[in-house]
Order: sequence, then structure tokens, then C-alpha cells
Amino acid sequence: MASLARHRSGITKIKTLKTREYAARGIPFIYSEIDDDFESMPYIIKASMDETPVDIGEIVGFCQTNRFTPLQIRNSVKETLSWDIQMKKVIESVSS
Repeated sequence: MASLARHRSGITKIKTLKTREYAARGIPFIYSEIDDDFESMPYIIKASMDETPVDIGEIVGFCQTNRFTPLQIRNSVKETLSWDIQMKKVIESVSS
């Protein structure tokens, strides 16, 4: 599980290190906020950004019907979340 219930502190858009660690390890995950790097990924489950209980049946069903290898998950983010790409963004931001 990644970041849940951050809406309680007014955060709706987030980029957590934890989700990136999961992706780097090839682990599917669940989170509730908006993270543009993962919104369209098939190996994530989105929880509601409110007090709705997490649907355990949905998680079990997801795990039973989806088979993502760690390599598939890692490969899905290596072009967008690599250190080279991320540092390029920092350098461009500082340079402008």
C-alpha cells in the first residue's frame, strides 16, 4: 500500500518516494491521491480520496486476475522515472 488518506491534510496531488520504490521493485500498489506518473498504469489500484473503506474484495480480485511480472512494472517506468530523466528536469528547472 502506498499513500492513503492524504486528503485529510488537504493533499490531493502527490509524488511519493514510496510509489517509486514499489515500481522500482516491480510491486503493484494501491494509492488514493493523484500521481501523474502512475494514473494510467495497469498494475495500480486507485482508492477513493475520501473516507470510503478500501474494498478488500477488489484487491483480492485484482491480484487473482492480473499477473504483472516485476520486470514489466520496472520497465514501465524506467524511461520516465530514471535518475537521468529526473535530474534533467532539475537541471532544466534551475537553468531557466
